[in-house]
Amino acid sequence: MDEPAMRSRDAFTVVGLGYRGANEDGEISALWARVTDYTDEFAALATGDEWYGVCTEVDESSGTVSYVAGVAAGPDATVPAEMEAADVPANEYAVFPVTLADLESDLDAIYGEWLPEAAYRRADGPEFECYGSAFDGTPESEFEYFLPVVEG
Repeated sequence: MDEPAMRSRDAFTVVGLGYRGANEDGEISALWARVTDYTDEFAALATGDEWYGVCTEVDESSGTVSYVAGVAAGPDATVPAEMEAADVPANEYAVFPVTLADLESDLDAIYGEWLPEAAYRRADGPEFECYGSAFDGTPESEFEYFLPVVEG
């Protein structure tokens, strides 16, 4: 695995559709498919061109996650009733290029190989995916995976 880029990010808020569960039947992929139902709402909320998938909570004992798929919104944005907000605090991040096709194996390598050997440890805060304008939704298309880290 290649070394990740290290980047600092200011705090921001993602507003989008939420999911809580074990993602056993592709529910997060289905959540992303529903995003297109809210094109106008997202256009009004977005402060940039990127889309985000934010993993706000992971319960290792039950295997469940809380996840929000959406856009970065301004501080005064009104969250539509069918959506929720995920606050992402300012942090230092290890940023990995990943693809949909290899996401599971990439995450296994990040947590099983890179992190145990790195000069960093996982920091508090959510990890997230950032889909830039070049992402086209195909399995081979790249996006970035942000893992919050601190030295030590």
